[in-house]
Amino acid sequence: MRRSLLAFLCIPLLTLTADATTVVPLSFEQLVNESQSVVYGRVADVRAQWTADRRFIESVVAVEILRGMKGNARESVVFTAPGGQVGRYLNVIPGAPGFAPGDLAVFFL
Repeated sequence: MRRSLLAFLCIPLLTLTADATTVVPLSFEQLVNESQSVVYGRVADVRAQWTADRRFIESVVAVEILRGMKGNARESVVFTAPGGQVGRYLNVIPGAPGFAPGDLAVFFL
């Protein structure tokens, strides 16, 4: 009786599934072709915030565009990236880029 009860309680543990996401990196050519805009710029500001559903943290990145390479180049652009820190809560996304004010980079948007 005891073994059957133990087996009955352990069966749900064996049926649990693990969810994972695998991202295949794009080639340079694919990055350029699939981007609406490619710019060289300097990160002006980074601030982290909760998403609308308060389940994740995202970073709002403001970039001063120094040179447009593809698409319509404006003076600046703002976009969000996954991860960041709000107060004592830190959300780290492995493989996601990190930004800091003053960073110079090519952005594929």
